[in-house]
Amino acid sequence: MSRLKLIQFAAPLNNDDFSYIESRFNITFPSTLRDHYLRGNGGVPDVFKMYYVPEDSSPSEADEITFNGFYPIKYKTREKQETLEEEYIEFGEHQRLFDPKKYLPFGFDVSGFPFLMDLDDQKIHLLNRDVVDDNNNEAIEFVANSLSDFINGMISEDEYEDKI
Repeated sequence: MSRLKLIQFAAPLNNDDFSYIESRFNITFPSTLRDHYLRGNGGVPDVFKMYYVPEDSSPSEADEITFNGFYPIKYKTREKQETLEEEYIEFGEHQRLFDPKKYLPFGFDVSGFPFLMDLDDQKIHLLNRDVVDDNNNEAIEFVANSLSDFINGMISEDEYEDKI
């Protein structure tokens, strides 16, 4: 069971909002992510930050992957907030940090680095802007096998620190 509790949601979405994104970007929005966003648009944890700890791992074995929220779609809760669409365009199309036909940014870590969902297999990755790969590109690192694994692996910063 997830310990992730989200607050500060943007205005609710409907299926037409997803149809608009799909036609605008020529992608198919993953059903697991769509269902998540239909329950709550965006949102941030009710604590300062969360850590992702894979199932059957301890915090001391984890990679210190933090989570600070989901990008809202279409609507914002504050003026300077980025939407999923804006981050898709900025990171994928303008900066070309990932293939926009392969990945969809949906959330961010404590440094503002985007979490990406692979549009084919729906695995979760982090665009780690502090690490470069062999081709001198910012690294796209595997995080979790699914959105539910990712969410269910969240623990609070206090719980994380108590266990390391």
